[in-house]
Amino acid sequence: MDRLPDKNAGASRLPWRAEKAPEALFSDRALADAARGICGALRAEADGCVMLALPIDDTSPIPLMAAFCLGEPWFIDGAEYLVFTVRSGSPTSPVPLRRA
Repeated sequence: MDRLPDKNAGASRLPWRAEKAPEALFSDRALADAARGICGALRAEADGCVMLALPIDDTSPIPLMAAFCLGEPWFIDGAEYLVFTVRSGSPTSPVPLRRA
């Protein structure tokens, strides 16, 4: 990816931190199982949701393939991630970030 859409420009403003147990964010057992063991995940809270960023690269399978259509590709600190918006344990349609 050369450049992500401008709607993701706010990603660097979010207070991202490491998420050691991404599976704990999902109430659906299949998604929790798929997220278990993913290394390098990040999380941030935005607009009442948890934003879960899972690292992507050319050598690994797409993370959370079952929910792929709800993820958005973002660059965070120069690395590529698939970002999921999670509300009440379920991935939802992406929430646009408010501009500062």
